[in-house]
Amino acid sequence: MVQGRSLTAQDIVFLSQLIKQNPSWSRRRLSIKLCYLWNWRNAAGQIKDMAARAMMHKLDKLGYIKLPPRRQQPSNRMRTNRTDWVAHQTIPVDCELNQIQPLQVIVARKHPKHEALFTCLLSKYHYLGYRGIVGENMKYLVFDRHQRPLACVLFGSAAWSVQCRDHYIGWDADTRRQNLNQLNCYLCFSQECPLSLMH
Repeated sequence: MVQGRSLTAQDIVFLSQLIKQNPSWSRRRLSIKLCYLWNWRNAAGQIKDMAARAMMHKLDKLGYIKLPPRRQQPSNRMRTNRTDWVAHQTIPVDCELNQIQPLQVIVARKHPKHEALFTCLLSKYHYLGYRGIVGENMKYLVFDRHQRPLACVLFGSAAWSVQCRDHYIGWDADTRRQNLNQLNCYLCFSQECPLSLMH
């Protein structure tokens, strides 16, 4: 099992032949072609290019295949990304929930200013900071009736395998493979997160 796929010996041979038959192709082009050939897609129908590339990299490290050399050294955007400050209300909101309703939940990625605010809030206030997101995700901002930001919520792809989670749910490996795309994890920043009051 590599990157959520059960690979057979025939799969390894197929991948090796794909690489040998296309010596001028980059790793990215190979991973995209492999996704189309294997119909490797997420629940939204998009090809899983990064998962395919990660799988090939692991197989290369294990000696099962021989990838072409990297064409460029990937920059570590997690380290080099600079988070811009976005002006926002920083005075603590200390009142009953009904005093600031109605709350407004906004999809952050629909507008650049909301996405920038989302990034700023997580970077500034979350104890882990914010260095970027990997995989599928959904970002939401929560505002009160006065347009003050109260929370930002990030739903991301669930980790492939978490023993305690899988045991608690009662999943074996096959069940996890069939149902993982229905599971998300979330990261929340808030001042006494109002979402916790709404559960």
